[in-house]
Amino acid sequence: MDSQLLTIECAGVTFPNPVGTASGTCGYGLDLKELLDLNKLGAVFTKGLSAKPMRGNAPWRIVETHGGML
Repeated sequence: MDSQLLTIECAGVTFPNPVGTASGTCGYGLDLKELLDLNKLGAVFTKGLSAKPMRGNAPWRIVETHGGML
């Protein structure tokens, strides 16, 4: 398959394919490298970053619902 067929552009940035991690689900990508070749992903979306320390969100960040965890 021609890899050019999967190339996408978003906000002026070209990605090799449209497959990426969901934001914040894999930390900074370090744990994922043990499971798969990160070079095959189009993008790895990390947790939020800032130049200065910030207080995180107050609990409760995870809540059980009838449909699953939010």
